[in-house]
Amino acid sequence: MTSTNPLRRFAAALAVAVVTTAALVTANAASARDVSPAVKRACANDYFAHCSMHPVGTPAVRKCMRAVGPRLSKPCIGALAAAGEVTKADRKRYKTASTNKSRRN
Repeated sequence: MTSTNPLRRFAAALAVAVVTTAALVTANAASARDVSPAVKRACANDYFAHCSMHPVGTPAVRKCMRAVGPRLSKPCIGALAAAGEVTKADRKRYKTASTNKSRRN
């Protein structure tokens, strides 16, 4: 077998992806600890749907989640509120925006 074998190239690419992912997870471990387990559980789908381009626990992901606030799930908004990540005013704004959106549809 030569190094141009597609299976070997795939295996090499997969190995690079695994190492890169491990490095990113390790690099983000400290910032990920800043996010409570309740928020992680309640907001995982919202994060992947809207803000996964930003590392967990960073100011960028917080800014992104605020920007998409009205589109966040109710459990996520509740967990963020309980963790002090959103204010009562934010929750009211999200609810108003989501109600107005429903009326237009």
